[in-house]
Amino acid sequence: MKNMISRLDRAELALYDFPVIARLVITEKVAFITPYSDRRHGADSPCVMVASGHPLYELADRLFVKFQQAGRVL
Repeated sequence: MKNMISRLDRAELALYDFPVIARLVITEKVAFITPYSDRRHGADSPCVMVASGHPLYELADRLFVKFQQAGRVL
C-alpha cells in the first residue's frame, strides 16, 4: 500500500495515537461536528453544523490541528 501511495504527489499516510472521539468535516464556510459516544454507533450520533466565525467552528478547527499533530507520517 505504501508504494501505491508514494506515487501520488498529493497523498499522505499517517498513523494516529489518538482516540476516535468525533468526526470533523471542515470547509472554509462551515464545520460539521459529530461527537462519538462510547455507547452509540457513529451513524446514530447527532451532527452539528456551524458557520465560520462561530466559536464551535473555531473549536473544530483547533481540534483538527491537534489531531493532525498527533499523527506520525509514514
